[in-house]
Amino acid sequence: MTKDRKINFLDVIAPAFEAVHRDMTAGLHTHYALCGGRGSCKSSFASLEIVRGIMADKNANAVAIRKIGKNLRESVYEQCLWAIDKLGAADLWDSRVSIPELVYRPTGQRIVFKGADDPRKFKSVKMAQGYVKFIWYEEADEFAGIEEIDVINQSLMRGNGGFVCIYTYNPPRSAAAWINTEFAKKRTDRLLHKSDYRDVPED
Repeated sequence: MTKDRKINFLDVIAPAFEAVHRDMTAGLHTHYALCGGRGSCKSSFASLEIVRGIMADKNANAVAIRKIGKNLRESVYEQCLWAIDKLGAADLWDSRVSIPELVYRPTGQRIVFKGADDPRKFKSVKMAQGYVKFIWYEEADEFAGIEEIDVINQSLMRGNGGFVCIYTYNPPRSAAAWINTEFAKKRTDRLLHKSDYRDVPED
């Protein structure tokens, strides 16, 4: 949002994700598997949704996760900086590269970036304001399996609900890959969305 805070969120996301945005806003699911190749805008949408969600909910914080911590700086961290700028809100956020984290200045809410080299360390994640509402697994197919992700979710999902877990990944070619078989399973708390570069407007 610019200083007049009048940016229409639907104008900054790819049309293919409008239904997912409305689903998240209505709280219809907890887990969102966003499957797509390069140029599908899945990570752009995830970062925009998290930044927007934090600014709209004073109790919301986020943890963005990569399997390997050294990959954070040039992926999810930069992606969230891009989203903040896209929403015209750079004047409202502080960036802390060394930690790394992004802090929403009006309330102190945070986006924390963590590597999953040791899933047990997520037990120590604490938020001074609110709770971890958004959990984002970028390149989720890099994880060993859903069991590894479940351990992290159990550590971060504390409280009475209202969580949004986003899994962005490129679909492995093998249909037998764990992430393909896992997210093909029908669950009432989970939504699978598929997109590719053809769903993104050229402009």
